[in-house]
Amino acid sequence: MDWKWAEPLREGMTPMPFVDISEVELPAGVAARVPTEDDMGRVFPKAAHSLKTWGRTPGVLVDDPHWIGVRGTTPLHFDPRYPRYTHHLLLIVDPNFVLRGYGKEEVALKQGTYFCMDGHSPHQLYAKKRGALWYLAVSIDSHEPRSKDETLERLIEYAAGAPFFAPDLAVADA
Repeated sequence: MDWKWAEPLREGMTPMPFVDISEVELPAGVAARVPTEDDMGRVFPKAAHSLKTWGRTPGVLVDDPHWIGVRGTTPLHFDPRYPRYTHHLLLIVDPNFVLRGYGKEEVALKQGTYFCMDGHSPHQLYAKKRGALWYLAVSIDSHEPRSKDETLERLIEYAAGAPFFAPDLAVADA
């Protein structure tokens, strides 16, 4: 749900929604499976901005690893229909992308960035330069921040073994 920069935060929202941010080295089994530019183009066949999640267990929103990808940027928004916290391990990210909250404090991103974020507070995937294109992560959503070690283990396991072109994902023909 989009949020206006001039709109004051609601009770319970925070201007800096990032609870935990760190860098991890992707294991070889994950690094070898990072999708290609062509794979990303099949997931996002149109040139417009787009955000997609896929690979979830049908009907399960909590503690279920899945893919999340963005082509382009996102507006300042919050996600009230999902569990409050989202945990991401980045596999592909344009070097010109940063994440920021309502306070506009920027969080630099690169492959291997892990973070836990309060998705019920305004946040944005922002491009510092024109042309920034891809963001791909494996993600788990939860009602409370999860243990970093346990969450990373599950995200890495998912990234190493889950099909990228999952049945619930409509992709353009190759």
